[in-house]
Amino acid sequence: MHTPERAPSTGSKPGATALPLKRRTPRKKSPPAGLVDFDNLPAAALINVHVFALLLNLGVNSIWRKAKAGELPKPVKVGTGATRWRVGAVRNYLASLEESDPPRLSPSPGVTHHG
Repeated sequence: MHTPERAPSTGSKPGATALPLKRRTPRKKSPPAGLVDFDNLPAAALINVHVFALLLNLGVNSIWRKAKAGELPKPVKVGTGATRWRVGAVRNYLASLEESDPPRLSPSPGVTHHG
């Protein structure tokens, strides 16, 4: 004997059929305000770890690891569980990165390419 196929059950009522799921369009996340306005912020302004991570193109965990190792500007505790960085210190740090590692337009001396 053939039994008719049923639509998957919703699990709430016996014999109830599942309604088709609406597809959600992914929300576009806008960048944090501190990142958008970074160039216009005063040096005394504070940014959070997420903005700092985006500025350095690093993950949040990498920021915390580098901060703990003293490789980044010293963060400021602004409350229980709230840590921020001063924009002026971050700008100075970014400038020091640009000075210490200029972009290379030609191969390093002594490097030969065989083609």
